[in-house]
Amino acid sequence: MPLHNKTLRITTLALLAATAFMLSWLDSLIPVSGTLPGAKLGLANLAVLAGLYLLGPGFGAILCFFKILLATFLFGNAYSFFYSFAGGVLSYLVMLLLRPHCSIIFVSVLGGMFHNVGQILVAAVVLNTIGLLSYLPILLLCGLGAGCAIGVAGGILIARCHSPERSTVMIQISLASLQECLPAANLLCQMWSDPTPTQLAAELSAQVSDGSTVLFLARDNDIPIAVAQCGLRHDYVEGAKSSPVGFLEGIYVAPEYRRRGIASQLCRACEHWARQMGCTEFASDCELQNTDSLQFHLGAGFSEAGRIICFLKSLT
Repeated sequence: MPLHNKTLRITTLALLAATAFMLSWLDSLIPVSGTLPGAKLGLANLAVLAGLYLLGPGFGAILCFFKILLATFLFGNAYSFFYSFAGGVLSYLVMLLLRPHCSIIFVSVLGGMFHNVGQILVAAVVLNTIGLLSYLPILLLCGLGAGCAIGVAGGILIARCHSPERSTVMIQISLASLQECLPAANLLCQMWSDPTPTQLAAELSAQVSDGSTVLFLARDNDIPIAVAQCGLRHDYVEGAKSSPVGFLEGIYVAPEYRRRGIASQLCRACEHWARQMGCTEFASDCELQNTDSLQFHLGAGFSEAGRIICFLKSLT
């Protein structure tokens, strides 16, 4: 998932642009073939790959075109623009299409291979020599090797940029207003497939209005990145000895912000609200197979009250 912090995004874009510059220079020192003047291995694809994952498709495309122009005007020749443009654009489109479905290394490998496919096709047209296609197997092997190396390096880089140890960001947690029910619903629907964000926002607005539900939002530079929904349960709650019971209905943190204690802070905010509502107990639940949620609840101070299996039969 792309980075949300605006300052971090701009800084990352600048660093990746500098990386593209250095790798483009290194690329210019490694000729792919004397028959294809201007053709490159595509090492600068590392910056594009990282930009695609860290900054999203838009900034990734900017880095792609920056790399093409850089390679042409600083390290290229008369043929460089055509090779760089064909290889870079085809590579980026392939990576963009594969990103949601494949691993970073596989995306990088296919990107590297299609980078060279684009180059050889343009070379065959520009030089009017169909025989250049005989170089395609060699270039595909070069793309495979470069793609693997870039995929491994890119995976490490992306993981580090998404790790909890990276630069501290300012997270603010506060009670959500009625107008913020839709952003809250958008986050909650990342873990709930039904209902739609619009439908859930309408339900949350009604519940917030009558006081039966509260929402706490965590923001990074005013961008919602986590949410917790809390309510009161007046009916029976497994293991509880009092009524009403504060109930954690749902909690979600964007993937790149996890393991920083944000969920625990949201949970404590919900607990504080429940105490203010006169509750002496606070409860929650999760599905049996959701081991991540189970570990979070145990780490947040909950103790397991019981397990149930639900049944349903049709009466029609």
